Amino acid sequence: MTDIAERLQTLATLHGAGHLTDDEFIFQKAATLRSTFVDAPPSANYEDSDLPAIWQERFAYFDEHGAPNTPSGKRSFRQGSMGQRIRLGGNFKAFFFGIIYLMVLGLWKRAIMVTVLSILVAAAFGAIGGSALANGAGFGIMAFNMWTTNGAFYRKRRTGRDTWNIFI
Repeated sequence: MTDIAERLQTLATLHGAGHLTDDEFIFQKAATLRSTFVDAPPSANYEDSDLPAIWQERFAYFDEHGAPNTPSGKRSFRQGSMGQRIRLGGNFKAFFFGIIYLMVLGLWKRAIMVTVLSILVAAAFGAIGGSALANGAGFGIMAFNMWTTNGAFYRKRRTGRDTWNIFI
């Protein structure tokens, strides 16, 4: 088998196992077929020394086990202890500071979408007179933000992708 065929087979195996997202797989396949293979999209930054130690720990875990939204990443995350899950998956700064923290991380699209979602939920519950429900929904949005920010920041640093979809 040629080097290109071997590389394509490896990429297909990694993609099938959930270690590469669809976008990463497409990028790597195209680069391989152009015979100018590169290890990452041009916007990815694998130099993490500028990040605090907790982010370096999270990124090392995600690099080894897969991103949080991949099947392999979810599987390995569930096998960890509760303390490990909270440390690697939870982000209390995102919970308490919300959109401001997202903006600091450079996730401005996500910050806009979380703000829009919060306004829509508050308006919907305000219209039906459910302030207690609105408060509960607000805490739900804060918790959602807490548990999904790390994956979004990892994806932005590794692939350069900052999407409008807050659910991936």
